[in-house]
Amino acid sequence: MELVRAKIKKTGETVVMEKVLKNEETAYFSTGRMFGADEVEILEDPLKSQRQPDPLEQLPQEMMQMVTGVVNDFIDRSDAMYWQRQRVEITKVLINKLDLVTQDPIAICNLADQYIRMLKNYKQ
Repeated sequence: MELVRAKIKKTGETVVMEKVLKNEETAYFSTGRMFGADEVEILEDPLKSQRQPDPLEQLPQEMMQMVTGVVNDFIDRSDAMYWQRQRVEITKVLINKLDLVTQDPIAICNLADQYIRMLKNYKQ
């Protein structure tokens, strides 16, 4: 149901009407009577005029930039922590698969880093 504020052209009365589709044509219903689109003059949509302001629109620009920066930093930290956990898991798998006696632990970590770089490039 969509409501609109409209003026009835015949009487000059301003009322809130329900906008309906009747036989694929727009009609307006109010006070127990159906009005055609040519019988009324649409003044405003009362739902839009009573719309609550968005709290983010009321913030100063500096505050918005600060909030955006904090959120972006959180996303970056979260992403870095994810890849750090993946590096640990890949290193564990490599240690289990490769013989540590013949392999240098630093070489295994470097190999894990190479896998991480490949995964990051694949992800993008």
